Amino acid sequence: LTGEIFGFPRENVCLLVNEDATTAAVKTAFDNVLVNRADASDIAVFFYAGHGSQTRDINGDELDFQDETFLFHDARTGSGDDRIHDMRDDEFNEMLSRLHAKTENVTVILDSCNSGTATRDGSGLLARFFEPDTTPGDETTGEGVGDGGDWTPEVMPGLVAMTAASDGSARP
Repeated sequence: LTGEIFGFPRENVCLLVNEDATTAAVKTAFDNVLVNRADASDIAVFFYAGHGSQTRDINGDELDFQDETFLFHDARTGSGDDRIHDMRDDEFNEMLSRLHAKTENVTVILDSCNSGTATRDGSGLLARFFEPDTTPGDETTGEGVGDGGDWTPEVMPGLVAMTAASDGSARP
């Protein structure tokens, strides 16, 4: 993004990798770097490369009864009230809605999926996916709030979304 082709100023780009890409850090950076600083003419880009999964849909907005999720560095750690859950598509939709209210020029690139295979060290194909999260969720969205069964709703004109896999690209 900061290279010659796109020319985003370095001070406008936040990169979280590995142990820095916790659920809380992603939420904070999204608000501080994107939402709080965006003006109507700005172009906002969110790129996620990591693991994705599914979990039981709590609010009934998914045709397949599964919410799609992001697994940030600390997802599925802790226990009880301290458990860090996957980020549900409903919560991501709320985050995007806050950003879209500031600028309609939003691009989302998601390089994640619910399942996949990869060749490792010439040893053949190895299934690489996370089982759906079956622990009780911490649905953080309000009553009746959801994503309409997709990562982004139709109510965000101008939003461009590119994904590496379709909804429900289940296990091999």
